Amino acid sequence: MGKTLSFMRQRLFLVLSVSLLLIGISTSFYTPYISMFGLQEVGMSPMALGVFLSVSTVGGIVASTIVGRVSDKVQSRKPVLMCVAAAGMAGYAVFAFSRAYFVLLFAALFVISFSRSTFPQLFAYASGIDVHGREENRALVNGILRAIFAIGWVVGPTIGAFVLEASGFTALYLAMAGMFAAILAVTGLFVKDRRTDRAAPKGKPATMLSRKMVLSAAAFCIIYLATSLNGYALPLFVTETLGADRKQVGLLLGLAAAIEIPLMIFGGYLVRHIGTSRLIKIGFASYVAYTVSVLVARDPLLLYPMQVLNALAISQIMGTGISYFQEMAPDRPGTTITLFNNTTAVGNVLGGMVFGAIISFFDYRFVYLVCALFAALAVLLLHLANARYVAKGRDASVDT
Repeated sequence: MGKTLSFMRQRLFLVLSVSLLLIGISTSFYTPYISMFGLQEVGMSPMALGVFLSVSTVGGIVASTIVGRVSDKVQSRKPVLMCVAAAGMAGYAVFAFSRAYFVLLFAALFVISFSRSTFPQLFAYASGIDVHGREENRALVNGILRAIFAIGWVVGPTIGAFVLEASGFTALYLAMAGMFAAILAVTGLFVKDRRTDRAAPKGKPATMLSRKMVLSAAAFCIIYLATSLNGYALPLFVTETLGADRKQVGLLLGLAAAIEIPLMIFGGYLVRHIGTSRLIKIGFASYVAYTVSVLVARDPLLLYPMQVLNALAISQIMGTGISYFQEMAPDRPGTTITLFNNTTAVGNVLGGMVFGAIISFFDYRFVYLVCALFAALAVLLLHLANARYVAKGRDASVDT
């Protein structure tokens, strides 16, 4: 065990751990309160807020895609990582002091959007962690780092609520700017500027997207659509459909988060025995089982054991998913991890649109029927992505 986890003593691992913890906390400061900031602090109309959130999300997807491709072409990732961290520091400083809609929109679209590449760039840098020739431990590295990010999300909302209550949005966004400044400092001081050959293998241009990659990305977009539907619907389903109080919602979410973290690490251990594809399939299938279980539930107490399925699914989708995408193009970690990260954003945007459409005509239980159907579709797409096939006399098989 000690030899397997020896990579945790490396300076690069420690720097990435601190940075990802700060990213987790800063993200948990931003996401739960951005609607409140827009409507109550800035005075946006609901339509203006919708435009702001949509433009910000699309801008983040475009910017992170550009950064991912650039990082795979340059000789060193360090300047790229420092630039996106600096963008976060500058962008959230603007949010701290400005309440002008178009200034905030400009900052979100052209500055903060690039800071959202910090997460995939940190994981791309994780490929430099020495696993002493045991590449099967690479997924364990990713699993532990992803669990550290999740810990930031567990403790962050409480800290954010305290800061907001005590000092308001200016202090909240200054704290976020300070976190990105800390990431900029630790990466600048303690991360070595390694120069490596990033030339793509012959016959495989760097921009090529394989069949497996395209279908896998589609599957992840759909499964994240399903998870976002659950995120929107669960509080309302618990309180209005099942008649439970609001405390039950917090307990359910906290239970799932607590179970997810050890399962992410355990998944990293299992990869060496059953592979990333099988673990991802288990995660996807678990989500189908979870949504079907919630669909038929009539007692809120039944939702508690169901959180094991929810946590199993999320831990493998979010934890092992990084390694799954990396394995499809090991020479392009910036591009593949960014692609993985962008599937979350796409799924969340689509989930919000689908949720609004459903509740306009149906109840919250019906949301889980749609959620289960989307999860099943994601399972099918994932199976097709990993299926062996022969096209036009050319063997294009992939491992299952």
